[in-house]
Amino acid sequence: MTEDAGDASRGYSTEQISQFEKRLQELRNETAGVQLISHDLSQLLTKGRARVYANEGVGRRIKLIARSAENVFKSYPPGVAELMTPEDCDDVAIQLHAFAINVYAILDNIAWVCMLEAGGDLPPLKVGLFKQSCQPYLPPDLLAYVQQDSAKEWFNQYGKVYRDSTAHRIPIYLPSRAYTPEESKQFTELHTRSHQLLIEASQIMVQDRVRGLELLDAHEALLRQKEHIGSNSLLVALSLNEQTPIPPVYMHPQILCDWGLANEVVRKFDNAMRKHYGWPIRNFPQVVVS
Repeated sequence: MTEDAGDASRGYSTEQISQFEKRLQELRNETAGVQLISHDLSQLLTKGRARVYANEGVGRRIKLIARSAENVFKSYPPGVAELMTPEDCDDVAIQLHAFAINVYAILDNIAWVCMLEAGGDLPPLKVGLFKQSCQPYLPPDLLAYVQQDSAKEWFNQYGKVYRDSTAHRIPIYLPSRAYTPEESKQFTELHTRSHQLLIEASQIMVQDRVRGLELLDAHEALLRQKEHIGSNSLLVALSLNEQTPIPPVYMHPQILCDWGLANEVVRKFDNAMRKHYGWPIRNFPQVVVS
């Protein structure tokens, strides 16, 4: 991630949006090719369970990663001008959960294929590309890849953290708004005033219904004003209130990075397995999808 991914309270630049759209199409094309590679490799595997994990694990997750990423960009286009509703943000969060789980899990599925094809019989909790007990079963080129500092940093500081929290503790969420300091102050003032009006209305309603309804109308007017303060958030997060908060990340560029990483890992896995076992290398023509 680069620090100039965008202004978290204002939006992306026109150039950034154009770059996102270009990369999105590149990933669509790459994913179609990765699906062909994955299917072809599965036919070379000699162990039945390895083929199951290749087809029903890796193969399915390639499509789910792509689909959930595409759904995020459809639900929240980087250049959208309208303010997102809380319900819109919840819909995006659902896709983010699926995306995070499957990006992490495709790495586990690849580890299962490697371990089973090599004749291993590890218990489930010992299987994983970054687990020492499983790494002796990885083909040398794939092992070298996951032992790179950049790969370990992504896994330990982001991939595993976001997946584990989403699955077991606090899920990823997209805030419905981002505020400048001035907007935050304005929001707080409106919130305080609207809350006071609600209390006053509840207290006076029995004695003076007309006045109580007037106060409720004023309360609702302030709520509507609050809805139009701020801008769409570019950041997604877990929780900023835990003892050791995990920094938020820019959603759109991070999804593109992670989707690209998933495709890259599958390609590294394919090349490493073919080289290690002496299977023929396949060079599929470039795929272009609409």
